[in-house]
Amino acid sequence: MKETINRDKDMTEARAAFPNKLQAFGIVAALIAIEMLVVLVIRDFSLLSMMDRSGAAAFITVAGNGFVFVFLTTYKQLSYRSLFHSASNSVTATLVTLVLPILLIVPGLALLVGAINLLLTSMFPMSAAEMEMFGSMMEIGVIPTLFTCIVAPMLEEMLFRGIILRSFLNQYSRTNSILWSASLFGLAHLNLYQFFTALILGIVLGWLYERTRSLWPSILLHGSFNAYSVLLANADRPVTPDESDLWILGVEIGCAIAGGFLLRRMLQPSDVVSRKLDRDSQ
Repeated sequence: MKETINRDKDMTEARAAFPNKLQAFGIVAALIAIEMLVVLVIRDFSLLSMMDRSGAAAFITVAGNGFVFVFLTTYKQLSYRSLFHSASNSVTATLVTLVLPILLIVPGLALLVGAINLLLTSMFPMSAAEMEMFGSMMEIGVIPTLFTCIVAPMLEEMLFRGIILRSFLNQYSRTNSILWSASLFGLAHLNLYQFFTALILGIVLGWLYERTRSLWPSILLHGSFNAYSVLLANADRPVTPDESDLWILGVEIGCAIAGGFLLRRMLQPSDVVSRKLDRDSQ
């Protein structure tokens, strides 16, 4: 009887600690491999001819992430309620409190990422295929918008913050956990430009999850960032900046500073309490 109890305890602890850094790298590699397999399957069955580019990308991402996520939640015996919100306060209270500062920092994040991407593209120009791929991602339409602003943010947050970062926080320091999970998030995008975008966004998303122990604020920020990026890509802006552009730039920076200040004030660190809540929810 005692041996059975000890074995069950060891299994529970092993599930709570899964994945570690090496295992998480393997999960990302498996996700990429599964998505490539899905591409081959839909190509062999001539399904690509029935979808546009954005629809095919959505199907591939949902299929790959869905397979990996079902396996992980089954192995870890993690309920969806615990996955999405393990904090003591309600989901409504969390979102009502944080929605304004989260939305305020979105333009600043987009500005920072845009500046880095401008530098990258000047050093490493995009190929025609890459330009076509990014162009299709920024299309406005029912399927592209639904996928970019809702489906992809939710799936990616469930995996990279809800599973990977959650496990890292039980094993490593806060800074180490956030940086590693953000790096894996960037790596999963398989190109230089999105790597840095996802790395920066992943650091902010990781910090937000660590403070709140809820995926909903991270999903809100991720989806809002993607929506804002799509709107910027489709905005009819003049090539040469004028005074109105400088005014908009000032507003974006001001909003980002205000939002960042509010978030930091609202989400003071409480490591002992938050870690205990997360362990209890496993």
